[in-house]
Amino acid sequence: MLPDRLEHDSLDQGRGGISLLHRLAARDKLLAAFGLLVVVSLVQPNWWPVSAYFPVSWIHLAVAGMVACVVIVAKVPARYLCTRLLTFAIPLAAVGLSIPLSQGAAGWHIMAGVLVKGLLSFTTMLCLIYTTPFERLLQALRQCGVPKLIVAIVASMYRFIFVLLDELERMRRAQYARTFDCPRRLSPVTFRNGARAVGMLLVRCSERAERVHAAMMARGFDGEVRMLEERP
Repeated sequence: MLPDRLEHDSLDQGRGGISLLHRLAARDKLLAAFGLLVVVSLVQPNWWPVSAYFPVSWIHLAVAGMVACVVIVAKVPARYLCTRLLTFAIPLAAVGLSIPLSQGAAGWHIMAGVLVKGLLSFTTMLCLIYTTPFERLLQALRQCGVPKLIVAIVASMYRFIFVLLDELERMRRAQYARTFDCPRRLSPVTFRNGARAVGMLLVRCSERAERVHAAMMARGFDGEVRMLEERP
């Protein structure tokens, strides 16, 4: 079925929220999230462990409780949270599995610690992104002293996600227009057409990026990302 519109708002679903966490200053939320990441990263699982058989520190459990409270207060949708956590957990578990395979039985405890730290950190950043519009997050980064070049790179990466989706959607529409259907059965022909589509997508995105950059330079872009101030 041909989609009626480009669903780009899925990347910023928390925009417009009215919870207490949505109303907090972006810089405060950014610093709090960074503090939690530092605590989660530096605390070792064997420091004040829950038990000898469960290699997780009580500190990690406390952070998990705080993050759970944030999820409840901010009313983060379960589907939003679970789909992204699952997408992140699968490759993380695949990487973590290499630890017990290389170190034997002792590696399972290390793998558990890696999974706990990774999932806690990722959930913390998901809550930050859900409760903070992206442009306010960029402003918070500048207020915290992050170099403007890095902020410009992050802003460009975010912007070009939409450019990539635009080009992908145009190619899908063109395919529907030519074939009236999209083959769903996996076959060598499907993979070959998919590889051609990816190559064409990269070429079109590169050309589009050059045009966007030329337009930015023509408008006087000097490396500083400027945003309009929100009205109180």
